[in-house]
Amino acid sequence: MGNAWHPLGSNPNFPLSTPELLKASMDRLAARTEREGRDPKDVEVVFLVSTFDPESDGSEDISFAGPPDKVAEDIRIYEAPGVTNLIFDFGGVASSRVSDPSAIIAMQEALALQVWPRV
Repeated sequence: MGNAWHPLGSNPNFPLSTPELLKASMDRLAARTEREGRDPKDVEVVFLVSTFDPESDGSEDISFAGPPDKVAEDIRIYEAPGVTNLIFDFGGVASSRVSDPSAIIAMQEALALQVWPRV
């Protein structure tokens, strides 16, 4: 068993599209970790955020999509059950989301300057 779990929320066999689904999987991981004689707090949870959309108005109730205050709250919601790291997928050459470098930089700036100070 490793020191971190990096769940992929895009696997249809193990959907993790809500904090509740992720928490249920984290609980199973903690139980397994304890059975192996380890402290669950020693295993970090690294979650990939592929839904960050600072242009959204937040009405679709998608995690990490919406105004800065909503995204900051989403970060706190995922942090509460024990997510220790978030990786934000801003797009790029191999992404189906955003490929324009200017748009990617704008998303990174929105996260760093508008969202993160509210966390």
